[in-house]
Amino acid sequence: MSYKYDCDFGDIIDKITILNLKLRNPEYILFRTDILSEINTIYNDFPASKLEDKLFISLHTVNSQLWILKDKIYDKITKHQYDKDYIEYTMNFFRIKYMRKQIKSDITQKYTSSQEFEQIPKADIITLETVKKAYSDGNYNFANTTIQPLLSAYNKTCLKNQFIADLHMSYSNITCVLNIKNEHSIQLEEIMNNLKNYTISSEFTVFTHKIYCGVLLQKKQYEKAEKYMDTFYRISNLHTPMTLFKENDVNKTLFIYAIGGIGDTIMLGRIVKELCLTYKNNNIKWLIDFKSVSWIFDTVFKDVVNLKIIYTSQKKNIGDFNYHCSLIRLFSYLNYKTYDSILFNSYLNNITLNTSYKHFGLLDKLTSSKKKAYIFNWHGNAKCSHELNNRRMQLKNAIPLFNRSDINWIITSKDITSDEYRILKNFNNIFILKDEIEDYDNVKAFSDTIVIFKYITGVISTDTSLVHLALTMNIPTYVLLVLGSEWRWCRNCDKTNWYPKATLIRQKKVSNWDNVIKDVLNMI
Repeated sequence: MSYKYDCDFGDIIDKITILNLKLRNPEYILFRTDILSEINTIYNDFPASKLEDKLFISLHTVNSQLWILKDKIYDKITKHQYDKDYIEYTMNFFRIKYMRKQIKSDITQKYTSSQEFEQIPKADIITLETVKKAYSDGNYNFANTTIQPLLSAYNKTCLKNQFIADLHMSYSNITCVLNIKNEHSIQLEEIMNNLKNYTISSEFTVFTHKIYCGVLLQKKQYEKAEKYMDTFYRISNLHTPMTLFKENDVNKTLFIYAIGGIGDTIMLGRIVKELCLTYKNNNIKWLIDFKSVSWIFDTVFKDVVNLKIIYTSQKKNIGDFNYHCSLIRLFSYLNYKTYDSILFNSYLNNITLNTSYKHFGLLDKLTSSKKKAYIFNWHGNAKCSHELNNRRMQLKNAIPLFNRSDINWIITSKDITSDEYRILKNFNNIFILKDEIEDYDNVKAFSDTIVIFKYITGVISTDTSLVHLALTMNIPTYVLLVLGSEWRWCRNCDKTNWYPKATLIRQKKVSNWDNVIKDVLNMI
């Protein structure tokens, strides 16, 4: 199987400009070889991409400007500085992003056959871009209010172009995060049923599949979501259909992978042992993107002889395979086709780590106090915009928990701001693991955390990889959820088949954690 690019030519040039920007960015110095290799691959596959076209230069310029503005906007958001500069940066971002879209379109039309596109007023395009930016910045109610006139204006349109599709995908995102009814769900379904008749790019087609797949999973319509999984939950360079072994296959190889974060890999990894046992006469290669947790999977699957685990740094050594499939798609292939049939197994429960001298100081403090002890976590990776603007809790919201002097609170996070430190240091019943344990989780991610698991009452955390780890190790866990939580946690319910023992506590108002903290206090 070979890797290919399948998108409009404007997207190809856009990809090259971004890769070249990364080459000049010190943050990507360790990936320089891989970036150069990808650029050369594109040049070989698309010789026209090496031309010195003014449009290519213009696209490089606008992408460079967007890169700078994105960093400035991100800095303002993290500091909660919604001032004149923030407004100026945001307006310029919209303007330049629109220019980028036009340049990409011009490149595609210049180098491929011409297409007819329905004309949409520029003001409407800018309004929709404003909605999308507000959504990405976490201003969900503003996004919902702003999009309503557009939905009304195009409610009965016969246009079948990317703007109309984007309008309804954007509204779908808003309704999900606000946990409100999609009043235009019929139009959304019509778009997806007739997507081939819409004038949209291949890149945007993948985006629509991603959004609609999430909608169907949220509705627990797993079988209907399957065909969209094949497009979205896949490695982008694999263009052959997902499939499993055929009957009577022997010594064939299946390449499997997960799309998402560490938590997704942990959650979906429960299916791997069954897969290997079911097809014991064949081989499985599993790509895991997170070398930091490699020891966990190497430990759990060490006795599975027909499984080879490959990590990101070893991507070039994947070698040959006969079939490929995402982990989430495997559930259907192994006859877990519906929400009600989803299995749970605590396959990480047998990980055992010895307590060492570096843990003794903290453990003495915990055991001598004779208090209940909970691990508490309020955020995940801040580089994820959805995490920053939605799933993350402000630490000040948790102060009522810390005021419970009958409980010891253990902080596992390494990413703690100076303001957060000041809050934590006000309480003598809070223990920050990176301060208490030498080289905390540095050698093996989660290793010290797992040792501490043996000495705690439970875990209380927002939706992060820690939750998936704890639940898969049968640790009592309270999951603190936003109003519009992800599909795995269902909606408007207090249980999920993905983690039957999890205690789910969700917001009643978007971005408001008051009821969540109150419920936790009543439960513990």
